[in-house]
Amino acid sequence: MVMNKRWLAGILGIVLLVVIVFNIIPTSIARENVSYYKAQVINVNTEDNSRTIYLLGGPDKGKEVSANIGAKISSLDMTPPDYHTGSVVFVSHNLTETGTDNYSIIDYYRLSAGAWMFLFVIALAVIFAGWRGFGALAGLIFSIIVIGKFLIPGVANGNSPYLIAGVSIMIISLPGIYIAHGINRKTSVALISTYITLLVAIGFSITATSLLKLSGVANEDAWLLSQLKPEINMHGVLLCGLLISLVGILDDVTVGQASVIQELSIANSKLNTKELYKRGLRVGREHIASLINTLVLVYVGASLLFIMYLTVVVPYPTIMVLNSELMMEEIVRSLVGSASLILAVPITSVLAAKYLRKRR
Repeated sequence: MVMNKRWLAGILGIVLLVVIVFNIIPTSIARENVSYYKAQVINVNTEDNSRTIYLLGGPDKGKEVSANIGAKISSLDMTPPDYHTGSVVFVSHNLTETGTDNYSIIDYYRLSAGAWMFLFVIALAVIFAGWRGFGALAGLIFSIIVIGKFLIPGVANGNSPYLIAGVSIMIISLPGIYIAHGINRKTSVALISTYITLLVAIGFSITATSLLKLSGVANEDAWLLSQLKPEINMHGVLLCGLLISLVGILDDVTVGQASVIQELSIANSKLNTKELYKRGLRVGREHIASLINTLVLVYVGASLLFIMYLTVVVPYPTIMVLNSELMMEEIVRSLVGSASLILAVPITSVLAAKYLRKRR
């Protein structure tokens, strides 16, 4: 009966979330002198290659208009997609000098499909991890909001990236780890271990970027950003990225290690602090080995196209490519992340063995 109530509550929660998500997805956005609307292609005009679209958002919702095919926002592809009948798209709308409406298709509308994927992940989390999984996803959403509304605007406005990153990490990790794992002594030990490891990672990051002469302006995007916003500390932005990428992985390591030692203590209350530390560290070594491999592969996977570009297109020997600032940034990310993960295990083990030991 209790299980049925839990399943019913979970299903109702997911249904409610579906309603909320699909009511907050925008179908129209206005910025400066241009508005963007969701629309559907209902006819392909072969004579001038324009499209007849049905507006699904904005003040003219339900109206059929003609639209040209414009350049995509997020791609350098010079040949836009062939938007066929039935395609759901984003269109831009502005007034010409003569006061007539000008509509241009700029990209596919992907927000609805992305929302369904997000809800699918939430359903999996609730089914297999219970409300802890739901809490973890709530923490993830909170983290994204903090990064989008606080960290990025703060750094873009010329504030200290180090201060902004530090405050953001505290804001993200404090409620995020408690929402996902509950308010208890184990979670508090994991949180403190995460903070201590991050302090070590900050020192390691500053030392590494200084020794390797990394400026943070290693590619065209970074250079363009530094020209458009000269007040941004690009070296600080590089460090911000290093630290933010570590927070989630460190939470996993510290919570897992604290849980192992707590369970060891519960299973055998005769174990003293030193013995708990040694046994927990044995388990932690296995975690370290797998996570380092995972972390490096994650960075390589995220930068695969860039690495292929440097390897195939750039006319320099391999050793020169490895020496380049672009490649060295990726190497430093892997090294700082690996070192932090290695140190997180003994740091958490010491604190957990001392404060989570079950007394006889």
